[in-house]
Amino acid sequence: MDPRDTLQLAETESKLWVEAQILPTPATDRQQPSLPSIPGRWCFLDGSLKDNEVFSGQGWYSTLEGFTGLMRARNIRASLSPFHSEVEALLWAMEDIKILQENFYSSEIIHVLRMQNLKADSLARCARKQTFFVMHMDAELPVWFKKYI
Repeated sequence: MDPRDTLQLAETESKLWVEAQILPTPATDRQQPSLPSIPGRWCFLDGSLKDNEVFSGQGWYSTLEGFTGLMRARNIRASLSPFHSEVEALLWAMEDIKILQENFYSSEIIHVLRMQNLKADSLARCARKQTFFVMHMDAELPVWFKKYI
């Protein structure tokens, strides 16, 4: 190998090593992505679990432009983990979503951030905090939920 090629390779590797040592600066002005602008019914859901609590909570909120949203909430025995709580909430909501899906041309499941899922998150937390088994389905919240929201 030509010594000049060896020198050029060493210089290139040196520059790359220096660049690799620079830590990226964290983005301080992150914009939250917005929900896709897809018309039609949206179904939001969430599960809630806190350590050492008796119940897990599940919240489900359905919207359709021009109609009042439908809310569902319930609590069940405490899940094994927060992940299990989320999956159990998804399974519960999928029972209804499966029925609703038959009335629509297309449907899809997407992940949304907590800040875009506040109503379902709040429903799940409220159901979890109840001291007795609850199940609610209506367009209006019951009195015993309102004190937590």
